[in-house]
Amino acid sequence: MRPPSRAPHKLDVPCPPRQVLVAILVLAALSSSLLVTGCMVSRPMHDAAVAALNESRAEVSDLRAQQEQSQKSLEAEVRKANEATARTARTEASQLLRERLAPQVQAGRLEVRESRGRLVVDLAQDLLFPSKTDRLGDVGEETVIALAGALSLLPGWSFRIEVHADDADTTVLEGADSWTATATRAATLAQSLAASGVPPEQLSATGMGRFRPRADNRSEDGRTLNRRVEVIAEPSP
Repeated sequence: MRPPSRAPHKLDVPCPPRQVLVAILVLAALSSSLLVTGCMVSRPMHDAAVAALNESRAEVSDLRAQQEQSQKSLEAEVRKANEATARTARTEASQLLRERLAPQVQAGRLEVRESRGRLVVDLAQDLLFPSKTDRLGDVGEETVIALAGALSLLPGWSFRIEVHADDADTTVLEGADSWTATATRAATLAQSLAASGVPPEQLSATGMGRFRPRADNRSEDGRTLNRRVEVIAEPSP
């Protein structure tokens, strides 16, 4: 299956008609001349010039309004086309990752999902890292190697690693707060993915601390779910 791609959509906005602009300049000059030498020109000629200038200004105003409306319509069409392209790319990438990572999904090590216009790979943090350490365990290393092989099939994408903690501040290192702990583990994952074949320029790592829970921290199941790792995949701009 070929890696999904995305074709850019360009916006072509029409330019205002030059004839109208030239007419305005000519009429403006004529009007100025008539105003300065009004004693030598009949009043009807002056009034006709002013009327012609005002009519041209009104035409330009209408043309500008039409141009702005056309531009808005074109921008809306481009947005729709880009959104459709992005949806298609996410669908293709999601299918690709699910097929490649099927053994890990079946083993409960990770999950591939689409959420709010994003493609996300969820990993169980407790399976990746032994308690209170920033080093991957054996299962974690196997999972990261498999994930790296799948992500490498998306060369035009970027991958943002977000590591989250529960409200118990389960730490990676003794004395570290949840931000430091999650940032340390996020960096470890980025380094491991890079070592397993994902180009480093496609990777970023963020420690989210305990401040964005997905579940209620009052239950053990909720805290386990909140101790999560998310790899967010997006087409590079």
